[in-house]
Amino acid sequence: MLEWVTAGLALLALIISTLSLWFTSLKGPDIVLCEEPDIAQEGIATDTFSRIVPDTIFCKTHLVFLNNGTVSGVLRLEAHFEPEKELVPFFKRSRFSLSIDGGPPQDVISPVSIGEKESRIISVNLTVELHDWKEYFSHEPVSRDEIHTVLCQAGKQNRRLSDFCTIMRTGMHWGKLSIRSYQTKRKYLFWTGMRQKDLVHDRYVGVLDEKLVKGFESCLRRWDNINRDAILVELGHIHELVGKLLLDPIDQNVGRLAGVTDLVSLETDLYDTLKSRCEGYGSRMAIVNFILRSIDLDSRLREYASKTREWNRKLNLLRENPLNPRLDEALRKDTHPLTKESHKISVEIASIQKMLQECYLPSS
Repeated sequence: MLEWVTAGLALLALIISTLSLWFTSLKGPDIVLCEEPDIAQEGIATDTFSRIVPDTIFCKTHLVFLNNGTVSGVLRLEAHFEPEKELVPFFKRSRFSLSIDGGPPQDVISPVSIGEKESRIISVNLTVELHDWKEYFSHEPVSRDEIHTVLCQAGKQNRRLSDFCTIMRTGMHWGKLSIRSYQTKRKYLFWTGMRQKDLVHDRYVGVLDEKLVKGFESCLRRWDNINRDAILVELGHIHELVGKLLLDPIDQNVGRLAGVTDLVSLETDLYDTLKSRCEGYGSRMAIVNFILRSIDLDSRLREYASKTREWNRKLNLLRENPLNPRLDEALRKDTHPLTKESHKISVEIASIQKMLQECYLPSS
């Protein structure tokens, strides 16, 4: 009987020592979210609607983490925002940043270390960007005679905001937020791995309250008085880009083809260069496409790029074989029609510049 009691006490001591070892050394990191987070939307000042049509919404939530484990752990967050289906046409993009223990926001969501028995407050900042309102441009190609009117009246279009005001309603949410964590966790006795947790899953964030609804509706009523030169400023930028990236290089090509300058390669791929410079500027790209397609200049510029590349190829061959009369003749044969086409495109671009200038710098 005594032997059984002794064995039982030994087993109990083993269990107690094992549990003590686990909770003091072997448990590893154990990072937990202390409380269900609240997600708050920052308000938009009332006077904002008198100056601009707001296109950015800010939301924030604070996540409090505690490491109940026996060693330091690492936590990485991943966040995703999904706009409401009705708002997708007006949605541009969403961005996240993190603030750790009240520090400055970090755009790069890096892993966070949490020491044994320590806590961290991680603020997740969500920025929802809507499409431009005043700088928005969308129009199908028109006849040459109608381009000037469309461009000069572009700032008066309010179709996008009008559509937005039609579908928005009090109590409507901007979308859903999900936040997932990847954190270190003891998986086996001597092995630590990463575990995934859904901290926030498809939680509605942001709300169109009565104040916001009335604010956007007031912008629609005062459309002509809010940032009235937005599109005109874009026309000014396009005027500058067209001159620098299209007109100047083509005029240089005319000089080279005419033999005014030394025989050197022609400027080419001008249309692609212009498009790359407009990349990321939605309204700018839309206006450029509208103008070029309306006068069929986009296809002519692509064809012009092909011809200039071919002319440069023949020039390089002639440089390698300067005494070859056939190469010299082939290059001269292509020079005249290419010079003629360069002149025609130059005239077209000059007329575009004149039209743009008449819109953003109208005569008094």
